[in-house]
Amino acid sequence: MSSKRVTVFVFFCVNLLPIPILAQDVFPIPIPFAHPDSPTVLQPFDVEERLKSVTDLLEDDESEEADAIDELKERLESLRTENSELALQNFLQAEQHKKQLQELQQEKEKLQLENDLQAERIRRDLSKLTAEKEQILLENELQGAKRTLALANLTAEKERLELENAVNEQRQKLAFAEIDAERAK
Repeated sequence: MSSKRVTVFVFFCVNLLPIPILAQDVFPIPIPFAHPDSPTVLQPFDVEERLKSVTDLLEDDESEEADAIDELKERLESLRTENSELALQNFLQAEQHKKQLQELQQEKEKLQLENDLQAERIRRDLSKLTAEKEQILLENELQGAKRTLALANLTAEKERLELENAVNEQRQKLAFAEIDAERAK
């Protein structure tokens, strides 16, 4: 029951009482148009007329409520339509995002595979280069060892030749000394 109906119903019930009631008894708050010292008596009224006016008010109220209900129904239908449209848009966007997500996932997997292949190539190339480097280092060490050995052999040969030269010089000196000694004799 709306607040307007309650007010009208209470007003109607109060006005139907057959005995005169002092306004101060019904309304404990002083009525602005009544003097506080003189009690105001409610005037008798025509029940039929009062009932008709109350019925008119209720009918007006019902027609206003019916109009309001119709407006609310239209608004509800409009909101349902709008909600359906938004739900469809959301669904379409969700499908689009799902498709984009799948495409991005496929692209990610493709790039990951390419990265893995490239990383494998780099590892192979690196191990190949490392093996070549080790081989070159070993060859360099071997060449260094050969040069050291050749240098040692040359040094030994030089010393042998120097010793032979020294021995030959000694022999020559001895031979010259013998020749000098024979000449001197």
